[in-house]
Amino acid sequence: MSQTPWNNISSQSFQPFLEFSGESTGGNLKVAVDIKEPSYNGGGNLTFSGTLEDDFQFSARLFEGKLQLADSPVHFTYSVKSNGSSLLGLSLEFTSAAAEQKSVLLASSGDSLLTMSRFVRHFDNVIIPHRVTKLESELSWVIQESSIAMEGYMLTKIHAVSYKLRPEVHKSESQGKTMALSPSEYHAVLGHLAINSLTLNSDFPPSTSWLVEGNFTKWSSSDSNGSRKLNVKLVWKLKGGKTYPFPKYNIYVKKQPDLSIAESNGSLQLVQEYLGAAVVEAYYVSDLVVPSGTSSVTFIIQVCSLDGALQKLEESPSLDLNVQGS
Repeated sequence: MSQTPWNNISSQSFQPFLEFSGESTGGNLKVAVDIKEPSYNGGGNLTFSGTLEDDFQFSARLFEGKLQLADSPVHFTYSVKSNGSSLLGLSLEFTSAAAEQKSVLLASSGDSLLTMSRFVRHFDNVIIPHRVTKLESELSWVIQESSIAMEGYMLTKIHAVSYKLRPEVHKSESQGKTMALSPSEYHAVLGHLAINSLTLNSDFPPSTSWLVEGNFTKWSSSDSNGSRKLNVKLVWKLKGGKTYPFPKYNIYVKKQPDLSIAESNGSLQLVQEYLGAAVVEAYYVSDLVVPSGTSSVTFIIQVCSLDGALQKLEESPSLDLNVQGS
């Protein structure tokens, strides 16, 4: 059982079914489900690590199925964290009713001209992300968004494609010949992949629009050092009976130290701890350890939209509870 706060089973959705393919002479690349490195948003990661020559690519199958596409575009959003020149894209395979097959590469952000020249012979279509953003809380994660319209086709396979954009070569001074460099290190992490066919507006209701309550609250002693344990059922709903189709809520807790103790220790910085995720408007917190010297705890309900966007933590609904019996 993992103790890492980001590896939370309540945050996991459909899991990939991995199968690898690539040129064995182009390096040594391994793919693994990683629970050690902090994830994009709870759950786990897919880590691609090893060596990969610049003129080779490595493919790992993530999903295989049958998804019939309509006349509206399909939007793909995925998060990547990578080192140096390591790039990670998505390969899509489509089949028509007449058994015509097409392959599309959702390339990583970068030099569009180099990307097209590199892959135009390998795919029927190469798409550059139309939007690339970085998380405010974790700048190493890059969120890439691409869209494609394939009416009448069926999406059958999704692969992750590892590659390097610029071939690195050098010339031998004695012979004047171009020689390929030895395989170079490659490391990239796939945090999540979201697919939808809706054009969505990720406007969230303000925090004041929500009613957040704590039911069945129970405080108990944890140890001789004065720590407490908290059990509470968090419930929330929009005021006025309004409803929104939010698919998930991330739950965080922030522990407020007693100001006199914090000032004497010089530790006034507050850190949000990730607890888990809920797909309904309720979440049960069990045996949450609250250190001595804590005056209150704040539970933050981060709203997630259908397109994968997350409400800013400072703008999310929350509930404050004073520590009792300390």
